[in-house]
Amino acid sequence: MAAPPHIDKRHLWRSLSLVALGRLLVGVFFIFATLGFVIDIFDPRSTSFAWVLMWCAYSGAVAVLYVLAIAPGPKMFVPVMIGQIVSTVLLSRVVPHGESLIAAGGPPLQHRLTLDGVGVLITVIAAWVWVASFVNRQALDLVLATFELTIAQGLQADLVPTVSLATPRVTTAGQSIPSSQMGGDVVDAVGLSDEVVGYVADVSGHGIAAGVLMAVVKSAVRMHLLTSRSLSALLADLNTVLPALKDAARYATLAAVRVRSDGSVDYALAGHLPILHFRRRTRSIAQLTTPQLALGMFPDAEYVSGTTTAEPGDLLVLVTDGLTEVVNRADEEFGLERIGDTVIANADRPPSDIVAALLAAVRRHGPQADDQSVLVLRIGGHHGA
Repeated sequence: MAAPPHIDKRHLWRSLSLVALGRLLVGVFFIFATLGFVIDIFDPRSTSFAWVLMWCAYSGAVAVLYVLAIAPGPKMFVPVMIGQIVSTVLLSRVVPHGESLIAAGGPPLQHRLTLDGVGVLITVIAAWVWVASFVNRQALDLVLATFELTIAQGLQADLVPTVSLATPRVTTAGQSIPSSQMGGDVVDAVGLSDEVVGYVADVSGHGIAAGVLMAVVKSAVRMHLLTSRSLSALLADLNTVLPALKDAARYATLAAVRVRSDGSVDYALAGHLPILHFRRRTRSIAQLTTPQLALGMFPDAEYVSGTTTAEPGDLLVLVTDGLTEVVNRADEEFGLERIGDTVIANADRPPSDIVAALLAAVRRHGPQADDQSVLVLRIGGHHGA
């Protein structure tokens, strides 16, 4: 429904557990604590080694503060930098300078360099242990998340397979291409005795949450169709059920058609793009629409359906806005008009070929930014299929 949101780095920091964040900060502390020993190696003084340890602690603490300052955003970076400069100047005035051990040489210098070397060794090992612990933990979490996502993708393939349904009166084909690992679109066609119901639905958002709600929508539609009630009743029932199964920000749009044995077609839409009706007799496109609210927004919303007639050879085309809203380099959307032109140009081909032609035309127009779903129904059964 919309392009995937930009990943906020602050969210990545907030996603870390306190234990993981602690491991990372301890590792950062020891990495930069090494600077205290390195500085002393370059300019060893006769002051107490405790002052060297103080500089180590100071260097590590400043590094931790920088990490914490970057985590919520760049606004705190400058204050921390100013604080570091001021505190460094103040500490430099407090710490006694002592005499250089390089000029004196001998055992005092060797002793100090030995202490510095041991200090570097200890801090480097400690840094490696804590950083490795952090990386291993996050790697394990990533493996588990990837495993869960793989399962979700498998469910997606099972819940939204390529649609192919042929009856004596209607032939359908449909496909959904998610924009991420888990999509929120539904494409489905169901044969009911001498009728066929086809629909597409578009759940707001992306990812697993949208995919779960998509599964709920498909299950609810399938259960509803067992009662053979009207499409308007289908939308009303979905609108009643969804609010209790989702967060307040999510909603779903839906477009559905019911092709009856006498050639009549019931259609209903909830916040969705118009259904395109290709009339073979005139080789023209008509837009079928019932302007109504999306599902799951207002539980008391009322829904109606419309009726039209279709002749053999006519096509009913349902798409999601993942196709129409694709933009090219000139910032032009693909739009419903181009959808209609592509349908007319390929109207005599099988529904599966029309689906492929639409997706290919959109792909040539611009990059995919949202889930893309198409359902084509040809009236007249196997004719032209």
